[in-house]
Amino acid sequence: MIEGIGAERPSQTLSDSGFLKIAAFMRERTGISLERGSRRIICSRLQRHVVRTGSGCLDEYIDLVTSGAAAEETQIAIGSLTTNTTRFCREPEHFGIFETEVVPVLARAVKRGERVRLWSAACSSGEEAYTLAAHLVRAFPEAPKHDIRILATDIDQTVLQRAEAAEYTRPAESLVSDELAKIMFEELAGTADRVRIRPQLRNLVTVRYLNFFDPWPVSGPFHTIFCRNAAIYMDSAAQSVLWSGLARVLHPEGVLFIGHSERLTPELNATFAQIGRNAFRSRETGDHKKIAEHHINRSL
Repeated sequence: MIEGIGAERPSQTLSDSGFLKIAAFMRERTGISLERGSRRIICSRLQRHVVRTGSGCLDEYIDLVTSGAAAEETQIAIGSLTTNTTRFCREPEHFGIFETEVVPVLARAVKRGERVRLWSAACSSGEEAYTLAAHLVRAFPEAPKHDIRILATDIDQTVLQRAEAAEYTRPAESLVSDELAKIMFEELAGTADRVRIRPQLRNLVTVRYLNFFDPWPVSGPFHTIFCRNAAIYMDSAAQSVLWSGLARVLHPEGVLFIGHSERLTPELNATFAQIGRNAFRSRETGDHKKIAEHHINRSL
């Protein structure tokens, strides 16, 4: 019998009790809601770890992960059950608002000697953080000379390694313009379709692990926060916890960008003012109404 086939292969089925256990665990530890319809995905994503660890079946592996006895394996499982869909210049309207409306405010702040911090939360493999850095440098070429840094965080250690390496398949021209590509990429020697983020952008970005539902090792304030397409995997209670946490670390005049299919809770909507499609400033400024009307009208 070939190894891994037939009777020696661990069961790929997931019992009702096993599903309920991993669903409750993910909700508590990460805020992510696993629906019953996702059982096939759970099986597919965890099966290789069942084999790797020598667990007898999925239920046994889930017992290992949720027991607290194998911290490293728990992190591996959590990473496997998160979704990492990203690309350069995703939801480009947000980067347009950032470059034209936010960067001038940041430039004035650092020229006054202020410390400026930006946060790409749930950054996945880093494309969002480096896109943010490229738009920052295009609008404010002196940025690397000032105290401006971008924090890029995610819960999945595997994708964070890719973000740290900053090496990617060359994106299509339809995603990244030639002008922006020249700012972002350098050729990767020995490859035909791979590129590396340029050093001046890499130096702006710090990559770190962060779980929204553990104590945050950051306190801000952040002048800009991109947290897009993370809350869509959470129920309303978990979303409220996330949005409230981001609001606490946002600079008083900072801007929060969320995914186009996401919505703030009614309580936070009362404290934020919209300046574009799912782009929010934490309080009104002198130019606030003009910015809001311009970008909201463009998105209609």
